[in-house]
Amino acid sequence: MDTPEFKEQTERIRERRAADHHSRDSYTDGIQTLNTLDKVLSTTDYQSDYTCDGNGNLLTLKRNGSDASLNSEMDNLVYEYYPNTNRLRKVSDNASVTDPVGDPFDYADDLETQTNPDNYVYDAIGNLVKDVSENISEIRWRVDGKISEIIRGNSNNAPNLAFEYDAMGNRIAKIV
Repeated sequence: MDTPEFKEQTERIRERRAADHHSRDSYTDGIQTLNTLDKVLSTTDYQSDYTCDGNGNLLTLKRNGSDASLNSEMDNLVYEYYPNTNRLRKVSDNASVTDPVGDPFDYADDLETQTNPDNYVYDAIGNLVKDVSENISEIRWRVDGKISEIIRGNSNNAPNLAFEYDAMGNRIAKIV
């Protein structure tokens, strides 16, 4: 294996390794610089924290907004499920947000707390059929698992919706 081609290839591998090592050192130096900057510019902007149950369902989600000088708690969501299922029952936002006048980050109005204990209603096979907070009185499903209609309650100004699909199941029309 002492051919000129073998020696040439071995030399290329050595040169590549040296170049890779140099690149890694430069990358590490850049990260050190960023870490130093992070320590100086420590912030809680857009920080998030969540908890899940054993099935992977969200139980809580806390998120901050962008301005730490204001009350930056954007969301403090609590998810409730029907017992012994993965079916969401309701979501509550317990964020203690008070928006100053003229605040461009209107966190107080992003999610209304769902007061109905059974905000989401499902059929026997787990399809969502009702959303009380959105005033959706009925969701009709096709046999292939696609939504055919969304019927709104009387107190909602939003229109009812119907959907049409092609033979492959791709939605081709949304009728308002």
